[in-house]
Amino acid sequence: FTARHLNSLLTLRKIEKNGGSVGKVFDDYALKNPEKIAFLFHDEKWTFRQVFERSNKIANFFAATGIKKQDTVALFMDNRIEYICTWLGLSKIGAITALINFNLRSHPLKHSFQLSNSKAIVCGSELLSAVDEIYPGGTWTAPLYISGKGDNDAVRSAVDLDRAIQTISSNIPKEQENTTFQDGLFLMYTSGTTGLPKAAVIKHARFLMGGIAGRNANSIQEDDIIYTTLPLYHTNAGILGVSQTLICGTTLALRKFSARNFWSDCIRYRATAAQYMGETCRYLLRQPSTPEEKKHSVRLMFGNGLRAEIWEEFVKRFNIRQISEIYGSTEGNASCVNYTNKIGACGFVPLLLKRVFPLHIAKLGEDGNPKRDAKTGLLEIVGN
Repeated sequence: FTARHLNSLLTLRKIEKNGGSVGKVFDDYALKNPEKIAFLFHDEKWTFRQVFERSNKIANFFAATGIKKQDTVALFMDNRIEYICTWLGLSKIGAITALINFNLRSHPLKHSFQLSNSKAIVCGSELLSAVDEIYPGGTWTAPLYISGKGDNDAVRSAVDLDRAIQTISSNIPKEQENTTFQDGLFLMYTSGTTGLPKAAVIKHARFLMGGIAGRNANSIQEDDIIYTTLPLYHTNAGILGVSQTLICGTTLALRKFSARNFWSDCIRYRATAAQYMGETCRYLLRQPSTPEEKKHSVRLMFGNGLRAEIWEEFVKRFNIRQISEIYGSTEGNASCVNYTNKIGACGFVPLLLKRVFPLHIAKLGEDGNPKRDAKTGLLEIVGN
């Protein structure tokens, strides 16, 4: 395990030393493996070349409109491949994409747009009605660009993005030379414990770390196919899933969650790994047994929220060899992973790397609050 941590650390330091960014690392891989399948979505298959070209067109188009480094662009779109290409392209010119929760409506949605202070809005045609509800009659506060099938000409003063980029260059944008490891990549919104959504800044460094550390911790290979039904605006799929494709070269299959079709989809896409979150595993356990739940090739499932009381039942019923349970939060500054398959464990940091990863786990009382030393008032730490 120490070797895996060291490998991740050394790889990240090399990328930082070389002035790396998400776009640069992706482009290097895409240029070497242009015809490899990057993403699957329903019946669509996108190669690394197609993602490379679409993201560059997005980058060059928005650069021509005046979007520059550190400007924010809001992205409000359902899960699909164009979603990833859009924020990836914007990152190549140094712009920060605000990933708006596509389930939001009314005041929370308007709040999220306003909080981002975006210079432009990219909206999926499937969500136009939600935007029109909060900005009736085209009163949006930034230029609106629409992507997806639909009568986009019917929206006055909006731009059909898919049509607009057709004649735009697919060459790597010159602005990418100025993107760095520590630049902001996108904003991810978290509901926290109360109130309206809050925006957390995710840097290129964190996305790269999620991809490289996730690959090494879980022994993910380039020929793996990962199946995800989780929203791309959240950390689990948006960073931990997508990074395996953009940074590490795996194939990612995107689908809307269906407990009934989960395992048949895994067979259809020949998935060798899958993601889960929260109640996903409970929903799957509640389904009637089917032959597909044993015929799949999924060896690894990674995510967060698998309860200890159903862990053993889940892995035995569905024949999952490895569960990688992640502990952390979108807005947090530390995380750990249980990749030892020990039920109830929350991961660890090898002793040799304590100085590099100064992570401690606080004890909680029966009321759920951290326990403190009666004399010093300091948090009581597990292991002390």
